[in-house]
Amino acid sequence: FVISCVGDDGEFSHIESPYADNLSDRILKLAFKNKKNTKTYSFLKRGSDERQYCSPKINLPICGFSRTKYHEYPEYHTSGDNLNFLSMHGMNKTYKMLTSIIDLIEEGLFPVSKNYGEPFLTKYGLYRTLAKESIKKDTKNLINFLAYSDGKTSSFDIALKCNLDLDETLKVLKILKNNKLVFIKD
Repeated sequence: FVISCVGDDGEFSHIESPYADNLSDRILKLAFKNKKNTKTYSFLKRGSDERQYCSPKINLPICGFSRTKYHEYPEYHTSGDNLNFLSMHGMNKTYKMLTSIIDLIEEGLFPVSKNYGEPFLTKYGLYRTLAKESIKKDTKNLINFLAYSDGKTSSFDIALKCNLDLDETLKVLKILKNNKLVFIKD
């Protein structure tokens, strides 16, 4: 990510890569899921170092991450763009979002199911024990996440496919790893 202008209280902003389809784009789509005050900008609205990193013959899988995007607030590159413009609240929310992204990357980028077919989750205490009990949302999340854990699909892409947010994804992946139902492909 090109991380720029992240210390204010403005909306989180995603400046897409040229084709808006690399892993960093999908990571921010997941990070912004169910969050209010987010905005996505086309690569055509770029203006920071993503111009260089995403240029032809370089084309690194990078996108931009900001709070209030550069050129979108009048103080940008003026004497008004000073420490008074920053807020601890805004910086803390940025820190929390970025650490959640890093936590999920560190937990495992490409999970692989250890089972052929769907595992017997009751054995792990992760599934209902009586037929009349309804399947809990957490159990459905585990089953759905496992269905895409093929070692080729990233945790972020699985989460988007399964309609999970960043926190739910981290929770599901930890449960699956702790119960030795997945391993992480290098």
